[in-house]
Amino acid sequence: MKFIIPSILLTFVIVFSIQSESFAQKKKETIIIKTSAQCEMCEKRIEDAVLSVKGVSAADLNVKTSDLKVVFNNTKINADAIRQVVSKLGYDADSVKADHDAYHKLPTCCQKPGHHH
Repeated sequence: MKFIIPSILLTFVIVFSIQSESFAQKKKETIIIKTSAQCEMCEKRIEDAVLSVKGVSAADLNVKTSDLKVVFNNTKINADAIRQVVSKLGYDADSVKADHDAYHKLPTCCQKPGHHH
């Protein structure tokens, strides 16, 4: 009898751990957003802004491809809201166009050649 109680308790702890781990994985989501970023200044500006959003745990912009990889908690923010953050900085974010006024306030090196706003 002494061994049954610890075994039941251990089984409960293992099952609970597995359930909470799978629940945590469902909240975490990763997306790739195609941006109009041009240089390292763009990279820093976008990453800093996206990382400051509640629910975002990682943001990494590849300047060569202009792809922004974002890891976030989908119970706190969604992909469209993240795209809006990027747009409000003056950059395209997938099909969400850059905010006109913000785009024109970007340094010239951050404005995409042939990009009319």
